[in-house]
Amino acid sequence: MPHALPATPLQPRGALSITRTRVDGDCATLSLAGELDIATAPQLARALSDPDLVEDCVVLDLRELLFVSSSAAPLLLDLNARLQGRLTVICQPGPVTRFFRLTNLDHALHILTPPAPDPTRNTTARTRQATPHRTRRPMNPTLEVETP
Repeated sequence: MPHALPATPLQPRGALSITRTRVDGDCATLSLAGELDIATAPQLARALSDPDLVEDCVVLDLRELLFVSSSAAPLLLDLNARLQGRLTVICQPGPVTRFFRLTNLDHALHILTPPAPDPTRNTTARTRQATPHRTRRPMNPTLEVETP
């Protein structure tokens, strides 16, 4: 049964909701929705310091998080150290994943990013038959410049 920390059905701008569920015996999942910034980081800090959160592993599900600021970095690194590396973070491609890449937290934490849906992939057989298959040539990532 999910244990909801302060949450509202419609999140006002700048709000953060945290829902805690138990996945497997010793693993807990914290699902975050909204925005994680300097104003809402203390709410996450309280949730992470909850004495009931003495788990062997923690999964942070950030797929519903719209924004994350650098104020989250120390919280995540501290939790990862406390769990001795047994923290898993799940996030969608986009601003949150970009945050992890820009701060190099993607090298310090175990981050899972489900693949983005392919907008060119058709869902019905009728559409698939009507759409010709196009092969895209890969772009050359290097640029050759001649010097005089």
